Amino acid sequence: MNQYLSEYISVEICCKKFREQILHFFAFIISFYSSNIYAQSYHYKNYTVKGGLISSETYHAYQDSKGFIWIATDDGISRFDGTKFKNYTKEEGLPDNTVFEFFEDYKNRLWIVPYSVNLSYLENDTLKHFKYNDVIQDVLESDGNPVKLSFFIDTNDNIYFRDTKKGSFIIDKYGRVQKFRNNKNYIEFYIKNNSVLIGNQYSDFKTSSFYKFHL
Repeated sequence: MNQYLSEYISVEICCKKFREQILHFFAFIISFYSSNIYAQSYHYKNYTVKGGLISSETYHAYQDSKGFIWIATDDGISRFDGTKFKNYTKEEGLPDNTVFEFFEDYKNRLWIVPYSVNLSYLENDTLKHFKYNDVIQDVLESDGNPVKLSFFIDTNDNIYFRDTKKGSFIIDKYGRVQKFRNNKNYIEFYIKNNSVLIGNQYSDFKTSSFYKFHL
């Protein structure tokens, strides 16, 4: 065997061994991460009335800008800080114990939308009643219990509300009301290009029709 052939075979053997080592290394890495992935387990904790939740009948859960979890129930609202609950009812100032929804506005006020639609909001941990609740009740007059479809507040403090019977209306910061025809297809509020749009839950910005309000 000449010198060049011997050197060639020697290099081939070294390369083969190196390739085998690389393959073994990657096989180890893959098996290591695979075993870790399958070994991961997630722990869920069920919070109940015994743990401090105000009621087991819940309608909405919302995480605010401060990280608190708010839970709307048939018997008040609960705020969860990751460790314990703080509860609010009519005794703490809620207009109604049955609460369906939360909404956090541009001032970080947490609005509370109850069954009666007598609105309130939490600002700096102080519960306040909306000063035009009587206006809302006048709009919803003698129609039985309202059924809210949508709720929204823009950066000018205009409140947008949609009810199954009275349709969509706006209450501005002076208590003035603007109503719109009761079209059952218009039940959702959207923000687009500094405007508020009223459409439905299937609206497509390219093909659907909207009511449009400039902010």
